[in-house]
Amino acid sequence: MKRLFAFFLCIILITLVVTAFGQRRRASEFFSILSNDKWGFIDKSGNIIVEPQFDAAWNSKENLAPVLIGKKWGYVDASGKLVIPAKFYAPNEFSEGLAAVAIDRQYGYIDKLGKFAIAEQFDNARDFSEGIAAVEINGKWGFIDKSGALVIKPKFDTVYAFSDGLAIIIKEKKKENPATSSFDMQFPIVGDYGFIDKTGKIVIKPNFKWAGDFAEGLAPVQIDNKYGYIDKNGKLIVAPNFDFADTFSNGLAQIRIGNKFGYIGKTGKLIIEAKFDEAMYFNEGLAAVFIGKRFDGGKWGYIDTSGKMVIKPQFDTALFFSGGLAIISPPTGEQISGVWGYIDKDGKFVWLRKD
Repeated sequence: MKRLFAFFLCIILITLVVTAFGQRRRASEFFSILSNDKWGFIDKSGNIIVEPQFDAAWNSKENLAPVLIGKKWGYVDASGKLVIPAKFYAPNEFSEGLAAVAIDRQYGYIDKLGKFAIAEQFDNARDFSEGIAAVEINGKWGFIDKSGALVIKPKFDTVYAFSDGLAIIIKEKKKENPATSSFDMQFPIVGDYGFIDKTGKIVIKPNFKWAGDFAEGLAPVQIDNKYGYIDKNGKLIVAPNFDFADTFSNGLAQIRIGNKFGYIGKTGKLIIEAKFDEAMYFNEGLAAVFIGKRFDGGKWGYIDTSGKMVIKPQFDTALFFSGGLAIISPPTGEQISGVWGYIDKDGKFVWLRKD
């Protein structure tokens, strides 16, 4: 049980990191839970709506959730009905009505009836965003529309989803120690970051050591060893004065000055003092912040966009809010692995794992 929980907690955290460099999380409608080695679902109030019965499960997106049955993945609705049979070895969430899946090591896209809307033909595939999706063919990435037609030829080493009308492209640098699995892949990717528009035209040359998504008109970029923000013309709007900078959300962006995290507005002015030891981006009006030392008494809590601590630091682990709930790992003193649950925006536990 400990290994199983640790594995899926890693999946959750990897997903969190990836979304920090890709599109922000879409709201969940029902939420996965783990009890007695099986996964089920609760609603926003914490009521169990699908009894734990699956070998793994993800939160829902667009009212369907991936579930693992044996070694294959399918999709269920909020009643627990298996709407799409478990026959896929690699699932993705639904996005804009389609989900990237694979049966025989090639990816295609299914609709909500489980029918292939775009045939299996890609080496890898990502979610649709702004009407198009990134796909990999013979080691290069391009984009398709919902008919499956290539709208941007596969010629880039790596790309991220479109956000605010532009997508990150990365000209990768050769890795000294190539990854052997998804758990030891190099991240963030070492290379030169730039941006393309939806015609595939490079509108901001790949001259940056790192870049995050455009959101609210700005994107964070790394220049030498500092971070600032550019506009969609590539013009530097916020000088690279920070030791880290994240994408804007809810009108604020997470930055680091020295060893402390705070939040700035679009002019670069510090809105929330850099006083946190760790911090996440705002989602649904709240952001998780950490005070103290890791593994030495430090705890996570939540602030609002004014910087007010609205849920006091008390959690060993805390993730972003989605659909009104956040995954947390509360301190219990129990000698078991993976005690976790969900809280609402008042900090109230709506569900807590007890086995």
